[in-house]
Amino acid sequence: MVVLAILVTLIGGSLCVYAAGGWFAWQFHRRTAPSGSSFQPPVSILVPVSGFDDTTWECLTALCRQDYADYEVLIGTTDPRDPAAGPLRRLAAAYPERVRLFLGLPPVAPITRTAS
Repeated sequence: MVVLAILVTLIGGSLCVYAAGGWFAWQFHRRTAPSGSSFQPPVSILVPVSGFDDTTWECLTALCRQDYADYEVLIGTTDPRDPAAGPLRRLAAAYPERVRLFLGLPPVAPITRTAS
């Protein structure tokens, strides 16, 4: 009889936890921005670069031409002599309101990507 009471208590408690979780999830998801609200939080796009190929310029300029209200593109390389440094400087000059350039950043991970 004691085992049955413990089992009923555990099942009842579990159902209460699931019900509370469902209620809190419903409360969270029903809150939306008021219709007509134009709020857009500021965004930073981080772009690590190593090397430069034909599609890199197109990709980075497309990032700079987004119609989002408040964003910045942060581009960094670990080697200031990277072949991408020249084109990246031109990109930063072409989009000074969007692009922040960081050349010669210290590596933060022991694993680096190699071109394949």
